Amino acid sequence: MPRFQWLASLSRQHTPEHDAAHLLTEIGEQVAQRLFARLDLDELLHDITTTLEKRFEMVYHVQLYLLDTNGQQAVLRASTGAVGQQLLTQEYAVDVGSLSVVGRVSISGEPLYIPDYRQSPIHKPQVLLPGTRSELALPLGAGKEIIGVLDFQSKRARAFSEPDIDLLSAIANQIAIAVDGLQLYEASQRSLRENRALYQQTQTNLREIERLNYQLTGRAWADYLRTQADAVAVTLNVQTGGAESTAKWTPTLNEAATHRQVITITSQGQRIVSLPIVVRNDVIGAMEFELESDAELPDGMLELVAAVGERLGSAMENRRLFDEAQRAAQREALINDVGAALQAATGVDAIIQRAAQHLQEALDAHQITIHIGDIVAE
Repeated sequence: MPRFQWLASLSRQHTPEHDAAHLLTEIGEQVAQRLFARLDLDELLHDITTTLEKRFEMVYHVQLYLLDTNGQQAVLRASTGAVGQQLLTQEYAVDVGSLSVVGRVSISGEPLYIPDYRQSPIHKPQVLLPGTRSELALPLGAGKEIIGVLDFQSKRARAFSEPDIDLLSAIANQIAIAVDGLQLYEASQRSLRENRALYQQTQTNLREIERLNYQLTGRAWADYLRTQADAVAVTLNVQTGGAESTAKWTPTLNEAATHRQVITITSQGQRIVSLPIVVRNDVIGAMEFELESDAELPDGMLELVAAVGERLGSAMENRRLFDEAQRAAQREALINDVGAALQAATGVDAIIQRAAQHLQEALDAHQITIHIGDIVAE
């Protein structure tokens, strides 16, 4: 259906004999069609005001206001003619509850009709519409809530009869249904877009956190291994029962760690199975098994070996975290002991001596030098 035609059934020369019930039914159907089509709200409001101005010959200007989210102002959202475009450009709005026609209707929820501005001691026409003689403002209601105001202006005095007001009030109700439906739809779409953007941002943040965790895990393990006096590699000979505290990085161990997957090869009459040891997606080592070359691996054995590698990595990570916690507790206790000893000392010399003694013990240093006084420039 072409634009501006959704109220085409309205007769320009409507009479009391006009079948209002049939007209309202057709209008309701047209509103439902526009609602189903999910027309842009501003486009719908423009269609409404333009069509109403064209179809009612006594009307020369139509405005449609919607209340803002705070319910403090009625904001002009559609207005006909050059004056209407000027008001829209100015983002014209009326305070809810003000003495203006729109302001009063937006808070009372009741229609307001000014039959003749020349005989009204309270209300005056809009400055940009000095030709207005009569004005009819109708509330747009959604349930018990006022969502806007539909305003008609005429150059004629007493332009709107009681049947006109009843008919236009019914039309306003139909319009309110469409506007409320589109507002809810737009709000849901806006919420959906915001949720999608939030989800994407969350995913990006999680990936960045994962990346940082991987980096921190790798660095933490590098630091941890440097502090280990004991061997961190073991070679176990099942046949002899002997265990060596050293192990070399074989090609298969390197390959398993580099490619982060289980590697199986046959070399020198033996089958070798290697797999990485992973902690938080960071490879901290690898392990391998030597089997008879003709030994068949049972179904699911590789998956089992991979699961063991994950459990091994988890256990080692727990041990590293425990050791770090222990070292942190020891450092804290040492700091407290040093602080208490320094507090108990009397005199600067005694404080310096005790500080040097505690630092030498903590650091196992060969020499401690503490100098207090002016800095000598080189």
